[in-house]
Amino acid sequence: MMIKLGKNIFLIILLFLFVPQLVEAKDKETLLHFVQISDTHINHEYLPDKAKIRENSEKLLRTAIRQINEIDDVDFVLATGDLINKPEKKLLDKFIEIITALNAPLYAILGNHDVGVSAELSKEEYVRAFQALPNPTSFTGGMAYYSFSINEIFTVICLDTTNEDFVSRLGRIDDKQLFWLQNELEKNRSKIVILALHISPIDPFRSEQGLFFDPSKKEFLDLIDRYDNVIALFSGDYHAAKLFKANRKIYSIAPATVKYPCAFREVIITEEKKSKLKFWNRKQGFINIRFKWHVIDEPELVEYSKQESIDPVTACGTEQDRENTFQVKIAKTLLSRRI
Repeated sequence: MMIKLGKNIFLIILLFLFVPQLVEAKDKETLLHFVQISDTHINHEYLPDKAKIRENSEKLLRTAIRQINEIDDVDFVLATGDLINKPEKKLLDKFIEIITALNAPLYAILGNHDVGVSAELSKEEYVRAFQALPNPTSFTGGMAYYSFSINEIFTVICLDTTNEDFVSRLGRIDDKQLFWLQNELEKNRSKIVILALHISPIDPFRSEQGLFFDPSKKEFLDLIDRYDNVIALFSGDYHAAKLFKANRKIYSIAPATVKYPCAFREVIITEEKKSKLKFWNRKQGFINIRFKWHVIDEPELVEYSKQESIDPVTACGTEQDRENTFQVKIAKTLLSRRI
């Protein structure tokens, strides 16, 4: 009798220990898991800006890829522009050679350093180079902007904010691309949408003009504001880490790999099956977007760039700019497309 009682007590203790963990696992199901890397600026030669350690760009990217490959169950890697330091074929060839070591598929977009007026490398040549790869993923459809669906719930729309018409630091989205974007958003009303573009339409440092042309900026923001299923925008360009929410959408500005803090982001999106709210609309669902911070494992290079940086504090951002979790309210129907 005492032995049986002891066994029962032991089983009860096990239940108390493990059931909460099982419940928590059920309450948070991973829907999407990816890495954002930006501003890799692959370059062969020494340049006078010491904070941007571009002569070590290849080493930093190779180390970042090794670290990314050590992360389990990554769905894809999103490279948000300025892949190379200037539009030259030899630099693009080197970038492509390095990224073939990735275990996960890469989806890339163009940045202002990747193209230029009368440059050696045109957008068309850029697209063809990626399309020539075995099992190509980037620039599908033969255009510099494209979309992809990694599963039944999410669509990622990759945009092109660059121009080859005139020399300018500012980003833009022309009328043709804006029309295409509207069609893509309409086609994906039943899915959760993520946007990727090199230059953010909202300045992370709250400058009124920012780095986006008007009226292109206003038209773009007005368009995406009409779609509640657009949950986040991922970009780079500023060489600084910023995370913020504006107009019900999450903005992730990634740091550069070639300038302090020499880091990349891991993004984990989970379904929150138990809301913290006591009462809520049963037609509404909740997802959590968790951002994890990874510094490239080249401590001497990272420290050197920090010492040479004019404002390393701004580049690194606050703790909340590096690691954060945002809860987003969405229609439950957007989560019901799983097989």
